[in-house]
Amino acid sequence: MTRLFFGALAVVSLASPAGGEAQTGGRPLQVDEFLTLDRVSDPQVSPDGRWIAYAVTTTDLGANGRSTDLWLLAVGGGEPRRISDVRRGGRHARWSPDGATIAYITTRADAGEVRLYDVARGRSRRLALLSTGADGVIWSPTGSHLAFVSEV
Repeated sequence: MTRLFFGALAVVSLASPAGGEAQTGGRPLQVDEFLTLDRVSDPQVSPDGRWIAYAVTTTDLGANGRSTDLWLLAVGGGEPRRISDVRRGGRHARWSPDGATIAYITTRADAGEVRLYDVARGRSRRLALLSTGADGVIWSPTGSHLAFVSEV
């Protein structure tokens, strides 16, 4: 399992949507270049071991902000596909026990959202929209329930 994790992490690192844009031709990175490097995090291997869901955080120095999107990559290679909506971003992707669905969190200006991504169809739908936000989504062992936290 450890070998699978590190192999998956290497695949995700190589398949980052930035794909080497920050190459500097052998000179040291400048501070602004370092700050705008895409950051890959939270890799989640599907139950069957065929897919990796992961987060990529990008920084926009001009807008003084960051955004995080969720991506899906076949372990065997290929082009990564975006799970999260560009306008909403996404984080905390978690696989259902059967591997058919990914639950994740998005944040809008006024609310948090729990969404479900159908891997076979490549579509996402809203499960819950909460004015108090949402975080930490997790599946029950049977896949029949989801739990998440929200402020009260």
